[in-house]
Amino acid sequence: MRTITISIDDSLADDYDRFIKKRGYCNRSEAFRDLLRGVLAANRLQDESTERCVGTLSYVYGEREAYLSHRVADIRLNYEDVTVSVMHAHVDRWRRMEALILHGPTDSVTDFANSVMALRGIQHASFHPVPIEVETPYLENIGPELVASTGTDYEPRPFRAADAPAGRSKF
Repeated sequence: MRTITISIDDSLADDYDRFIKKRGYCNRSEAFRDLLRGVLAANRLQDESTERCVGTLSYVYGEREAYLSHRVADIRLNYEDVTVSVMHAHVDRWRRMEALILHGPTDSVTDFANSVMALRGIQHASFHPVPIEVETPYLENIGPELVASTGTDYEPRPFRAADAPAGRSKF
C-alpha cells in the first residue's frame, strides 16, 4: 500500500473530520479510500469504460399510482436479464416503495433505471450503479452445468408441507 500526503485548508479538514465521525470511520485513511473508490467508480461509469454493473434502484410512489408496478413490469419485459430481485413495501397508508437489485450490461441497467425513474408518478427515485468486472456474468452461470460441475446428483425439488418441522408454520 502506498502513502499519499495531501494538504488541505483548516475548514475543509474540520468538515472532513466531522464527516469521518458521522459515518463512523476508524481513521482518515479509510474514509479517503472509500471516497476515492466512489469517485473512481462514478468516473468509470461516466466514461463507459466498464461493460457490466450491479446496482440498486429504489423509488416511492403514491397509492393512487398503484398501476406503476404494472408499468414497471412492462418495462422489465424489455430488459429481461437486468432485474435480479424486487422488493415491495408499504411505507405508510398512502405511499409504496419498491427496491430493485439490478445486474447486467451497464448500458441496459442504466437504460432500465432511467426508463423507470421517468415514469409519471414516481417520487424520490434513486439509482446507484456499481461497476464490476467479471469473467462470466452471474446469470449465465446458473443451469445444469453448474450442478454438474459440483460432482453431485443434487436436483432442486419443490417445498412440500410435509417437509416442515412439526408445530411450525409452513411459511
